[in-house]
Amino acid sequence: MHEHEFFEERRSALEEAFFRNQDEKVKARLRDKVTGEAHRAQLRAAGVNDEKVLEELVRQGITAGTMAAIHLVPLVAVAWADGKVQESERTAILAAAEKSGVAKGTDAHALLDTWLTRQPESALVAAWRDFVRSIAGSMPGDSRDLFRAQVMSQANAVAKASGGVLGFGSSVSLSEKRVLAELEAALA
Repeated sequence: MHEHEFFEERRSALEEAFFRNQDEKVKARLRDKVTGEAHRAQLRAAGVNDEKVLEELVRQGITAGTMAAIHLVPLVAVAWADGKVQESERTAILAAAEKSGVAKGTDAHALLDTWLTRQPESALVAAWRDFVRSIAGSMPGDSRDLFRAQVMSQANAVAKASGGVLGFGSSVSLSEKRVLAELEAALA
């Protein structure tokens, strides 16, 4: 084989590999787009109509199957306020999840477990905040007040679950108080 033929074969093989890789990337983007559209349609059917909220929920991995976990985001945010989830906080969140119907083995529970294992992006809380604002406008005042009270009660329970530093002092840390204040403001 001549040197020229060798280099020509090598160039051709590299070119084929490059275009095969590009084709795979295009296919993956198309799959993601179709999947995202399907998730948006499911979330619309579940009552989420704000396009900005839909986009962020889909970006955060929220689907119709995991939508039940969205109301647990404030609890997760409080648990991660100090940079790690205490076992007592995890227990409190899982109890709240079970009480609200997020059963083990469901997609929503799997997503919650992921949030408790790896700290979610701050964009998740922002998506929750936008979601709450989008639905709060359609809620009667007494329902909105009840919703706010339930969320804050559960969030405070998670904050108190960690028990302070070595069992002394305030059971709610400054970072948890900051997150609680942000949640309260989002629910106002």
